[in-house]
Amino acid sequence: MSHKDPFRMTISLDVLKHLGIGLYSNIPAVLSELVANAWDADATNVEITLDQDTPAIEIRDDGHGMSADDINDKFLTVGYQRRVANATTAVRNRKVMGRKGIGKLAAFSIADVVEVHTSDGTSANAFRMNTDGIKKAARNKDTYFPDVIKSQVSRRPSGTLIRLTDLRRRLTLTAPHLRRRLARRFSVIGSSHRFSVHIDGEPITIDDRDYFKELEFIWHFGTPSTDWDFSKAPSGDDEGRLPAEVVLESGSDGSPVRYAVRGFIGTVRKPGNLDDVNNAIVLSARGRLIHEDMLPEYRQARVYTEYVVGEVIADFLDEDNGEDIVTSGRQRVQQDDPRYMAVQKVVNEALRLMRDEWDEKRKAKGKERALEYPSVKKWYERMGPDKKRVAKRMFGKIEALRLDEGEPKYELYRASILAFERLALKDMLSTLDQWNPEQDDGRLLELLAGVDEIEAASYRSIVEGRLTVIEAFQNLVPGALENTIRDYIFEHLWLLHPSWDRATANAHMERTVTAEFESVSLTKKEKRGRIDIRYRTTAGKHVIIELKKSDVSVNVHDLAKQLEKYRVALTKCLEARFPEEPRHIECVAILGRPPTGAHVDRTLLASEARYVTYDQLILEAERRYAKYLEAKQDAQRLTGIIEDMRSDFGL
Repeated sequence: MSHKDPFRMTISLDVLKHLGIGLYSNIPAVLSELVANAWDADATNVEITLDQDTPAIEIRDDGHGMSADDINDKFLTVGYQRRVANATTAVRNRKVMGRKGIGKLAAFSIADVVEVHTSDGTSANAFRMNTDGIKKAARNKDTYFPDVIKSQVSRRPSGTLIRLTDLRRRLTLTAPHLRRRLARRFSVIGSSHRFSVHIDGEPITIDDRDYFKELEFIWHFGTPSTDWDFSKAPSGDDEGRLPAEVVLESGSDGSPVRYAVRGFIGTVRKPGNLDDVNNAIVLSARGRLIHEDMLPEYRQARVYTEYVVGEVIADFLDEDNGEDIVTSGRQRVQQDDPRYMAVQKVVNEALRLMRDEWDEKRKAKGKERALEYPSVKKWYERMGPDKKRVAKRMFGKIEALRLDEGEPKYELYRASILAFERLALKDMLSTLDQWNPEQDDGRLLELLAGVDEIEAASYRSIVEGRLTVIEAFQNLVPGALENTIRDYIFEHLWLLHPSWDRATANAHMERTVTAEFESVSLTKKEKRGRIDIRYRTTAGKHVIIELKKSDVSVNVHDLAKQLEKYRVALTKCLEARFPEEPRHIECVAILGRPPTGAHVDRTLLASEARYVTYDQLILEAERRYAKYLEAKQDAQRLTGIIEDMRSDFGL
């Protein structure tokens, strides 16, 4: 080695391609390797700086640094087995994270130029490497000599600065995003391990794992670990325990081998509290991530895992005397390794045990969640102790369901509260039946008020639905309107009058009367003008509905005569076939326009008949029901609560 070229690297092109360029998929993964190197160098502080303008990334640590010999014999020697020389660090006795000696190549996954400035406290050295030069040397099977440059670190104190430029991946990540990703990749960052990492001057803390404040329930593998601070999690003392022992099938002597794991699995209140990165169970060993997510296989069969986040530490997976379980990319383990499969078995069993407990815990929390809605709280606080007890169970069942906020949850709460009140009404009526007027203490008025309130809220729901139907009719053109009404009105007489709320059904009577109408003698003109005739019974009344085409002009005397024919036919039928039926008959003609001729109303009234146009039918129905809503809106407490719920649920 000449004085001109003090530093050297020998690497094959195949090694460079497979263990360097393209090995790491993202910037956080590359920075994780460089932070791990700082840990292995006994650093207490790492400063990462993002230069968005150049762009460039700098990683500076206060570790032991490197001498010229260290640079050649360790850093530039690809595949240097760090743990063979020393399994722990010299000063702080840390377990070494590096294993294969390829972490320094990680930088070439994102940068074409890498500068290293380092001092061991005695001398400072610096050199620059570039991808093109390394590739050329590797192709020619030559030694690569990095360029010597002026060092940007002082001789004292010791430490290393790595500068990455000519980035091949766009530096679009923000400092907070990188802090969050690195916080997830290391469990040794923090004062308890005397190892701090800063990005653009801001330290990475436990808060950067931004799911802690969202954790609702927590389960620990064995005794809660001090690696995490759960003080900001709202779970309180309600924490569960999970098995913390991993058993391998057999050791070298054929006996089972047992290892301990530690960590936690937690659930959040709703999936929206977790993003794709945090909705995972990471696996760590020796203080750093070795597997980004253990959930995918289990997630396929369990919906509730969308609420799950967790961290599992299994140091035995990275024992010095064991084979390396981690893939070359250092982000995943070899999933067919028996050691990983044993850990996976424990995690899957933990998730299975959690599932049933999770359901029960969510039900128990249901009241607390439900009462966060002011309208629901107002409804709940009006009840007595017995009803509150039942309501709490109902809240638990609702909140245990996986429902999006907004319309779906509002509709379920609304329907559940109305159903609850209807069931409560049955108890009210039972009490009313047993009411003793001689011992009345005001209970009667209370019961009657409750009945009125439920009825008002229920009927309001019906009215709102009918107004929706009316609005749809208003948007139809005349031809479509008459055809739609013809098909709809037979089952929905409320369009003609609110008191005709529900038609009674007697199929035999309807067939008989319809056949009787067939025998009615109509003129050709009458038959041409008619669309259809309908017959129903409702509220002790027989209703004959004659529908005319909207473009047909009808004379009032002809119309009265025709309706009278139907009345006579129906009367004869009732007398002969259904003598017990009442004789109250009303005839209604639905027309496209008012009938012609003099004294229209008087003429029809004489025949106990009336007419309404298609447009009037829709307009009057809308007015009737809208007026009802307007009059009742502020009068009923339950109705008001249901209305308030819409805004509480963000509608």
